[in-house]
Amino acid sequence: MLAPSCIGALALTLASTVFFVPSAGADAATEARLLDLTPMSIGQLPASTQRSSWQQGSMPYLFQTDPLWAQKPYAGATVALNGCGPTCLTMVYIYLTGNTDLTPADMCARADAGGYAPTGATEWRFMTEMPSKLGFSSRELELTPNAISTALEAGQPVICAVAPGDFTSVGHFIVLSSIDDAGMLTVHDPNSSLRTAQKWSVDRILGQTTACWAFTA
Repeated sequence: MLAPSCIGALALTLASTVFFVPSAGADAATEARLLDLTPMSIGQLPASTQRSSWQQGSMPYLFQTDPLWAQKPYAGATVALNGCGPTCLTMVYIYLTGNTDLTPADMCARADAGGYAPTGATEWRFMTEMPSKLGFSSRELELTPNAISTALEAGQPVICAVAPGDFTSVGHFIVLSSIDDAGMLTVHDPNSSLRTAQKWSVDRILGQTTACWAFTA
C-alpha cells in the first residue's frame, strides 16, 4: 500500500482549481474493503515502471511515493505529499514522446519553477500550459462518456481532476490510459497501486471528475 498522498496546505479554499489527497492511513486490505475493491496480494500490485522500460506508446506506472523521488521537494513539501499532478503528466509525457529525461521529481521541479503550485497544490493550468513546453499538446474535454472514450480510442491519454470519492477525500489527479470493449477504463493512480490495479467504469469515474484533459503528440 502506498500510504502518503497529494496533500497541501490550503486544500479547502482552493478546491475548485487545485487538487491533492490526504493520507489514507490504511493498508491495502483495509483500503480495498473501504472502497469495495478486490483485495490483491503485493505480487499482484503494480510498482513504478523502471526507467529502462519507458517507451513511447506504453503508459508507465509511476507512483509519487516511489523511494527514487518521494522525498524530493515540491510545492513546499515533497513529491510524495503533493506530487500527484506532475506525476500524472510525467506518465503522459513518456507515453507520447518516448523521452526518458524527466522523472516525477523533474516534472515537479518544472512546476515549482513555473509557479504552478504556489499554495501547496498543482493548479489546473499546469495541465494546459506545461505540455506545449514539453513538445505535445492538451485540450480540455467535456465531461461526457463519449468525449472520454473518443479520446482514448484515438490513443490520447486523459488526465482527470477528481473530487472526493473513490480516490480522495479532498481532490486528486489520475491518468486514464485506455478503454476496453466493455467500456471499462484502465486508471493509473499515482498514489495507489491497488486502485491502479482495478478496472473502472466511465460513469463511475465521471461521477467524481471535475475537469479532464486529453493529450496528443
